[in-house]
Amino acid sequence: MSGGPLDGVRVLDFTRHLAGAGSTRILATLGAEILRIEWPHPPALDFLRLSGPHADGRPGMNRGGFFAQINVGKRSVAIDMATDAGKGIARELIPHCDVIAESFSPGVMKRWGLDYEAARALRADVIYLSASGFGQTGPYAGYRSVGPTAQAYSGLTATSGLPEREPAGWGFSYMDHMGAVMNAAAILMGLERRRATGEGEFFDAGQSQHGCALLGPMLLDVSLNGSRVHPKGNRDLYGNFCPNNAYRCRGEDSWLAISVREPEEWAALCAVIGADDLAGRAELATLAGRLAHEDANRRAHRGVDAGAGRARGDGRAAGGGRARGRRADGRGQGAARPAGWPSAGSTRRSATPCWASACTRTRPCGWRASRWA
Repeated sequence: MSGGPLDGVRVLDFTRHLAGAGSTRILATLGAEILRIEWPHPPALDFLRLSGPHADGRPGMNRGGFFAQINVGKRSVAIDMATDAGKGIARELIPHCDVIAESFSPGVMKRWGLDYEAARALRADVIYLSASGFGQTGPYAGYRSVGPTAQAYSGLTATSGLPEREPAGWGFSYMDHMGAVMNAAAILMGLERRRATGEGEFFDAGQSQHGCALLGPMLLDVSLNGSRVHPKGNRDLYGNFCPNNAYRCRGEDSWLAISVREPEEWAALCAVIGADDLAGRAELATLAGRLAHEDANRRAHRGVDAGAGRARGDGRAAGGGRARGRRADGRGQGAARPAGWPSAGSTRRSATPCWASACTRTRPCGWRASRWA
């Protein structure tokens, strides 16, 4: 595990599940050495080790696909943290590590004598990240959380779904995935600051705070204009495009995503789908006019959805762009890579989207009990 941008950086990894372990997976991809502290006593065992999907449908400690996906390139060290001897081993490791990452409920690491202040006494320039649902302080700090909980609390859930319906949420545990990215970014910032100043850093990484940061202009719209947040489906949030939606086409589960802004784009769309009646309406020629009649346009488009599949044979969309039909399996795009999977042979896994040319491709970690207290 060498040759990447983080070559020589060692991370003591106490994280679990996705938001924490996903962040150190990114660091491993960039060449850092990750020492993942585990112990197989329920409930301390990371439940993702035993959760599906399983290789060949057979459960096992090293056969969980989800666990393998987010622990690529890490080393697993078994230490029983319930014992004084185990805590002592962890303290022995700290001086040799540049980064400590943990995702327990607030207070756990302090009770173990391994919080930031204790770690800084052992290594003054350590970068320390504590990931939790609501942060280490404040009225909700003691509450446990998972990604969808933090997503709802932040307000993100209220933005997703179809108009006039209950919020739908953002796919599978969106804030776990985004939390992992933000946690990794924080650690990278800490390493850069240490390079410039020689000082360590502590990061209090609350998932709900991450969600608030993603609201961006919507949060400003609410606080400054008193606007009401509600799901808008695929419509453009701020009226920059209309129509802006996905429409059913001929064939099995075939869809066409259309975004229109300029008058010439609208005219080209109407020509392609044979909507002469819409093209002849002067009030729809402008973006403002189409936004004013968005509901009526949506109903009209339902009648020509199948016709939208009649795009020109060269694959060009109405506005001149080129659309390609492609199965979303990542083949040929660098989004999926072959990997050796302990106890399960060779398989394909999704890769980190941005790949550094110097990085070594590493494999998911297996259960390697190096020391047991």
